[in-house]
Amino acid sequence: MLNFILGRSGTGKTTKLVEICDRLTHAGQEVIYIVPEQASFDAERRLLKVLGEKGALKAEVLSFSRLSDRILRTYGGIAANRLSESGKAALMHRALGEVCDNLQVYSAKRRAGDIVEMMLEAIDEFKTRCITPKDIENVAALEHSSMLGKRLGDISLIYGAYEALLANAGTDARDLLLRSAEKLKCNNFFGNITVIIDSFKSFTPSEEHLLRHILVQAKDVFVALCCDSLDDPDDGYGLFSPIKETAARLLACAKQNSVAVSTPIILRTPHRFKVPELIATESGIYGYKHDTQFSEPCDAVKVTRTSNPYDEAIA
Repeated sequence: MLNFILGRSGTGKTTKLVEICDRLTHAGQEVIYIVPEQASFDAERRLLKVLGEKGALKAEVLSFSRLSDRILRTYGGIAANRLSESGKAALMHRALGEVCDNLQVYSAKRRAGDIVEMMLEAIDEFKTRCITPKDIENVAALEHSSMLGKRLGDISLIYGAYEALLANAGTDARDLLLRSAEKLKCNNFFGNITVIIDSFKSFTPSEEHLLRHILVQAKDVFVALCCDSLDDPDDGYGLFSPIKETAARLLACAKQNSVAVSTPIILRTPHRFKVPELIATESGIYGYKHDTQFSEPCDAVKVTRTSNPYDEAIA
């Protein structure tokens, strides 16, 4: 079942998730707590403090990349040689050499020092968005007579050559999410496990591939999102509209896979801000509509006008 924990900043979403994790682990339930890579240390420290050493043994904090690593270690596929940045650069240099005679735009630039780095950055982004060389080739065909079409045609050739060489040389870390998702098609890794997802605003397409299997396999999935509801009366232009779009994508995925969805828990009491004027500022500063006006003394919030960024930093 998919369960949403919603609330504005500082309303206690993470605290609520940790309480759920505490309850589940003390009941003997295994929990996987997924957070962004940069938030993993704080999450581990917080769980250890609340759950204690015994309870923390039942809860594992993972990022999506570390989760993929766990899945591949369990079902195979992690042993392949993972290329370093220098290894990928050497492979890209070779790929450029193999297709240089067929390039229309980048042929003269293939020996430039920045072309390898530029192409690797582009391919990293393509892989994050699950865009294949064939996808780029199809778009290039629609714009075949324009400079954009020629550039895209070159990129699809370079990308395809790089992927062909990569298949025989090792693995790219960007491929791990999709490879682990493939493993989950025939393996129930999340059976009887509750998955908690915290501190995300959105998910990449490759992360969504993995999330689809998590929703289907896990006993329960709890997702905390920083928004005040699932409805979007601002039609995509509101402060929380991008996050509500994330929620809508998760709801659509749950519906496509016949996963039940519970009534969202919406937290409304602000805990981070203790001063009334700060609470009023947080609730209205980015809003387009102001139904109420703060008329109490306002000592905690001051507006200062400066002539440049340097004066602003000093102020």
